[in-house]
Amino acid sequence: MEASAGRQELVSGAWSSDDRLGRTDSPPLEWSSPPVFQRLVNRRISGDEDTGLLEWFASLWEDLPFDQAISLGCSFCENERRLIDLGVCREIVCVDISAKALLEAEKLKGDREMTFVVKDIESDPLPDGPYDAAFCFSSLHHISNLAAVMKGLYERMTPDAPILVHEYVGPTRFQWQRQVCETANDIFRLLPERYR
Repeated sequence: MEASAGRQELVSGAWSSDDRLGRTDSPPLEWSSPPVFQRLVNRRISGDEDTGLLEWFASLWEDLPFDQAISLGCSFCENERRLIDLGVCREIVCVDISAKALLEAEKLKGDREMTFVVKDIESDPLPDGPYDAAFCFSSLHHISNLAAVMKGLYERMTPDAPILVHEYVGPTRFQWQRQVCETANDIFRLLPERYR
């Protein structure tokens, strides 16, 4: 359990830093933030550049809202708030390793039905269900023992409950070939200091 506590402290610190907590003094730092990129992604997901992932997911179901859903690795819960606002879910259990991020999410929840649970989903059991839907937004690539986590999730789901996984698929910056990395670094050096 001590290793888990150390991991939790390390990861929680990284995902609740000042750079992530409501920073408004510079352009967004997320790789998917630029509008042109978002339109491209929307087109690939829904066929329409103005229909995003959550709206597309909502369009697939006739009997909404799902009563109770769970979201793994939700950080500040932007997507989870949107799911409730869209009428996709009535209540969401939000699970993340970062207590600071969930504390910030709790401040932003308004009157939405959201429960916040600090857990290391890699080593701690998930909160009991049953859940009618599950969401994993850019979180599963951080998990080493994915089979065990997904088995634990499956055991807490109602029959035929959907699981929406939104993940980056491709090489990380540590898997780039040397020439690609050098080109990216050259481009980075050309950027004005305020955008680095």
